[in-house]
Amino acid sequence: MKVTAICGSPRNPSNTKTALNMVLKSAAESGLDTELIALRDYDIRGCTACGACRKTADGTCPGRRDGLNDILPRVYESDALVIGSPVYFGSASAETFAFLQRTGYVARGMDPNPMRGMIGAGVAVARRAGQNFTVAEIEMSFGPLDMTRAGSLYWPVGFGAAPGDLEQDEEATRTFAALGKRVAELVRALR
Repeated sequence: MKVTAICGSPRNPSNTKTALNMVLKSAAESGLDTELIALRDYDIRGCTACGACRKTADGTCPGRRDGLNDILPRVYESDALVIGSPVYFGSASAETFAFLQRTGYVARGMDPNPMRGMIGAGVAVARRAGQNFTVAEIEMSFGPLDMTRAGSLYWPVGFGAAPGDLEQDEEATRTFAALGKRVAELVRALR
């Protein structure tokens, strides 16, 4: 059983990556295999709604020959997907949106949808505000993909501006660890 984390931060190092690693560490301690995919390592552009993925229905995006097609097989083989984004101007990063929109179109064009029944969770980190809206943006994609949302002790958000700041947010640290444990529980129960 495997949980994959998608890091939507263009920065390296980043507080978003730190948050996701906290979730993954807890999931691994609960017995799951884990993987972190940093979108900044791939050239992923936005969706053009060309419909090519619906025509081929092969799990790829033929309309854009970029890094998304390298990531998709790893996403589909996962039992859980945790997507993290920094908050930029009150919203998820452009990298996160490109991933969500294109992955959603491709997966929904397949029969069966490879993400159906997958456990999902959103995570957001900001200097000051916008985390809850960003988590909502991420998790809104789970419904049309027929995924199951995992909860935690509290909102899965953290505070931090400079890399390393998040580690000082004790409540976020506890919340992210609890989220990893909850994801593992749901994977074992539902997958």
